[in-house]
Amino acid sequence: MTPRSLKRFWDWKSGTLIAVTVLLTCLGLVVLAGSAGDPGTSRPWLKQLVWLCIGMIVAAAVMLIHYRILLGQAYLFYGLILACLLLTEQFGREVYGAKSWLVLPVLHLRFQPSEFSKLAVILVLARVLAAKEGAIAGLREMLGVLVLVAVPALLILRQPDLGTMMVLMPITLGMLYLGGMSWVYGVLILAPLAGFLRLAPGTWPFLLWALGLVGIVVLMRRAKLPGLDRLIFLAGYIGLYVSMQRLWNLLKPHQQSRFRVFWDPSYDPDGAGYNLLQSKIAIGSGGFFGKGFGQGTQSRLQFLPESHTDFTFAVLAEDWGFLGCAVFFGLFLTLIYLCFEIARESRSHDGALLASGVGVYFVTHFAINVGMAMGMLPVAGLPLSFLSYGGSHLLACMIGVGIVLNVKLWRFH
Repeated sequence: MTPRSLKRFWDWKSGTLIAVTVLLTCLGLVVLAGSAGDPGTSRPWLKQLVWLCIGMIVAAAVMLIHYRILLGQAYLFYGLILACLLLTEQFGREVYGAKSWLVLPVLHLRFQPSEFSKLAVILVLARVLAAKEGAIAGLREMLGVLVLVAVPALLILRQPDLGTMMVLMPITLGMLYLGGMSWVYGVLILAPLAGFLRLAPGTWPFLLWALGLVGIVVLMRRAKLPGLDRLIFLAGYIGLYVSMQRLWNLLKPHQQSRFRVFWDPSYDPDGAGYNLLQSKIAIGSGGFFGKGFGQGTQSRLQFLPESHTDFTFAVLAEDWGFLGCAVFFGLFLTLIYLCFEIARESRSHDGALLASGVGVYFVTHFAINVGMAMGMLPVAGLPLSFLSYGGSHLLACMIGVGIVLNVKLWRFH
C-alpha cells in the first residue's frame, strides 16, 4: 500500500462510510443502554461495546488485506464455517428452541457460526460468479452456485434458524443478478413461494395460485427459456404447493405460531402474538419525539420481550419516536447506498460483487427486522444490524464494512 493509494482511498465516500458506521454503532449502544434487556444479561450495552472494539480491529485488518487474497481463501473460510455448523449440530447450545451457538471451552466465549455463514456465502459466490464473467444463461450455470448455498442452508435449517435462512436467499439472488442472471430467473426462483397459499382456507387462494401458474408459463415462453429449465421451474412451482401441508407439519409449534400471527394479527394475543402486539404498541406510543432515553414503558417494564435483540427497533421508536427512526433510516440507507456506490466504481468484477453482496446483506437484515417489528413480515428472530445486542452479528457487520472499505482501497490494483 502506497501513499498514493491511501490518497485515492480517502474521499467523501470512504469517510462517510466510516462515520455512518460509527454513528450507527453509537446509536445501538444508546438504544441498548435505554432498554431493560434480559434480566439474565448484565449490561448488554457494555458487552456490545467490547464486541465493537474487537470488530473495529478485525475490520481494520480485513480492510488492509487485498480482497483478492480474501477471495483466494474463500473456500477455506467456507469450509471452516461448514465445520463450525457441523460442530454446532453436535455440541451447540440451544437458545429459544434453536441450537445455534458454540462455546469456546478456554475463553468461555459464545458465538453463532450461522452469522458468519452469510459472509462465507458472499465471499465464495463473488469468487465463483467473477470466474463466470457474467455468463449465466440458465440453470446449468447456476447449479454450482445454488449447491454452494444449499449446503450451509440445510445445516442452518436443522438448527433450526429460519431467520438466517431468510437472509441467505436474497443474498444469493442478489449476487446472481449482479453476476449476470436475468431477472426472469429471479422471479421464477421465488415463484414457488406461492405454495404457502395451500395453507389458506377457501377457494380464492387456489385461484390465485393457479393464476400464478399461468403467469409463469407465459413468462417462460416469452423469455424463451430452454425446455429443461421450464420443466424444472414448473415441477418446483407445483411440487411445493402439493407438498406444502407436509412441510408445514415439519415446522415446530412455535414456528407455526409465528406464521399464524402474521396471517392473523389477533391470533393468540397472550401467547404467540404477544411479542408482535407489544412491539406495535411500543412503536405507536413513541409518537414524533419519543418518550426520551430509557423512558419507554414497554421495554423498561419488560412488557416487550427480546427488547435488546429481535425488537430493538421498537425500543428505538418508543424512546426516540419518529424523529429517531428517521435519523436511523437516513444513516442506514446511506450505508447501503455507499456499499453499492463503491461497488459501482470498482474496476474489477470480483470487487464489485463483494461490495454489492455486503450491500444486499445489510438491505436484507434491515428490511426483514423492521418489517418483522411492524408486523409486515413473520417474526423470524433476526437481529437489526448495529442496533441489536449480539456479538456475533456485530462482528459480522464490522467485517462486512471492512470488506467494502477493502474494495474501495484496492480498486485500482
